[in-house]
Amino acid sequence: MIETPTVTLEEDGIIFVDFRSLLVTLDLLYDGLNQQRALAPKKKSKVLLVGQAATKVDTDMIEFGACAETVQLTAAVAIVPLSKIGWILANLFMPLQRNPYPTRAFDTIEEGREWLLSLDAG
Repeated sequence: MIETPTVTLEEDGIIFVDFRSLLVTLDLLYDGLNQQRALAPKKKSKVLLVGQAATKVDTDMIEFGACAETVQLTAAVAIVPLSKIGWILANLFMPLQRNPYPTRAFDTIEEGREWLLSLDAG
């Protein structure tokens, strides 16, 4: 069985994507997006991504956030890296990302959630 991120629609309306110990890949991002679509079809959601680190930060990973499928379903993204390497990769990713919605990295899940809830609905 292939492991996938756990994706839940929280009571506050945030889509919580938990990669746990999985290394984030483009395929896993698309899996999470498909689960998001199933939970909140045709709705732009605020997304809280939590994980250890990505396998790499390449053009495909950077462009994922700006692709039509992702933009159609996403109002904002808070990223919470759970490891030092995750923070390094997030710092590399943030200046390169071309997301047409707010995207920020946070130290804690609580900080990411507070920021998402402070934004106007998308």
